[in-house]
Amino acid sequence: MYAYSIVLECSIDYLYGKTEIMSTNLEVRDICEKTGLSEPAVNNLCSVHQNNNEDMSITRWWSDLLSEESFFIYPVGWMEYANRLVQLYDIKKKADAIEKATDESEMDEIYKLLNSGKADTLNKIYREKRDASFGAYLNMISSIEEHLKTKADQWAAEQHPDYDMMYYKSEINKIKIIESALKE
Repeated sequence: MYAYSIVLECSIDYLYGKTEIMSTNLEVRDICEKTGLSEPAVNNLCSVHQNNNEDMSITRWWSDLLSEESFFIYPVGWMEYANRLVQLYDIKKKADAIEKATDESEMDEIYKLLNSGKADTLNKIYREKRDASFGAYLNMISSIEEHLKTKADQWAAEQHPDYDMMYYKSEINKIKIIESALKE
């Protein structure tokens, strides 16, 4: 098993089925087990953390995101939207099944008429729920958009904090130069 783990570049525990984490790096494995993050996510964070630049730290960005209320808001918003989609798909499947069964069956016309009414009702419910799910989608997207906009505004405000004074001094110098040129 040791030889296989070397050839396949994975842990022996992975080969035995004790873990789903292939990494032989015990730190990565420990982080995965403690946080529930996937191995590629942990590897991304570790590799990016080593290559961070001063202007934009990707790991700091994710750290901020995970330490704020967005840690809960994004997945909850996504889950609300996804649950509405499940309801939509189920209603559509049921309406389609009723229509198909009604078309393929050899029942009398009155029963077919009653069944088509069920499908029509389900299609109306589907359209109403689709509109409601679109609202949930917009709520999810707007919360993400607002968060990202706020973060971008904060980051931009932190950049070049001394530029206002630099621009002011530059304008004062221009005025002085023009005033002295006009006096001559």
